[in-house]
Amino acid sequence: MAVPYIPDPHNNQLLPLGVDPSNSRPITLDLDLYPHLLIAGGTGSGVSSALRLITAHTVAVGGTVDVIDPRRVSLAEFEDVPGVRITKDPAAFAAQIEAFHAEMQRRFEQSASGPRRILAVDDLTASLAWLRRSEGPALRNTVRLLGEVAFAGRAAGMHLALGRVDRGTLRRMGDAALQDAVTVLLLGRTTRMTAQHLGVDPQLRRTYPGAAVLKTPGTTGRQIALSFLTPEQARTVASRAPIAD
Repeated sequence: MAVPYIPDPHNNQLLPLGVDPSNSRPITLDLDLYPHLLIAGGTGSGVSSALRLITAHTVAVGGTVDVIDPRRVSLAEFEDVPGVRITKDPAAFAAQIEAFHAEMQRRFEQSASGPRRILAVDDLTASLAWLRRSEGPALRNTVRLLGEVAFAGRAAGMHLALGRVDRGTLRRMGDAALQDAVTVLLLGRTTRMTAQHLGVDPQLRRTYPGAAVLKTPGTTGRQIALSFLTPEQARTVASRAPIAD
């Protein structure tokens, strides 16, 4: 099911994620109410595609995105696009997360506002695994900072979009309490245990490319057919230019 990207021109905080497959009605995520997104799914499930959509939309409506890309190729279409900063060097991952957290703290301390800013991590598990191997002391602090952003970032306009989050990382970030603060997007084929751990109804099926389950805090999820942008379309959207039919 190919679902086009159709933003709401009057409500920039609404992220157009896709449609309800049962009735084709648009499904949006209000980032003012649900500021953080955990994207669970294995290789080939569509995690990078979801982050591509989030990045393109955020920049198109005046926000900025800090991308951490441990695979170094996932979101290459945003190279040199104003408003997108891509970090590919594993040695810089911890510093990038620290800088993001510091900006949140600055906004709080100075009562300062700023454009919506998203930290998009294509593969959080791989990123933290690198820190575990090479910079062990930095790992615990990095996870702590992510947890603090998850619990406090909304008030500062600072958001997380974390791809490929494993159970161990969730537990270190806050686990059960974190589920009350974040939205979950479950992609591809995952185990029943994974769905249950994320608070998602395991009976909700994902049986075709682009099928997902969207779980906002306080719910057990709903099925969704995800919107899709090609890399070329995403770059065009991020450049605030209309997509040709």
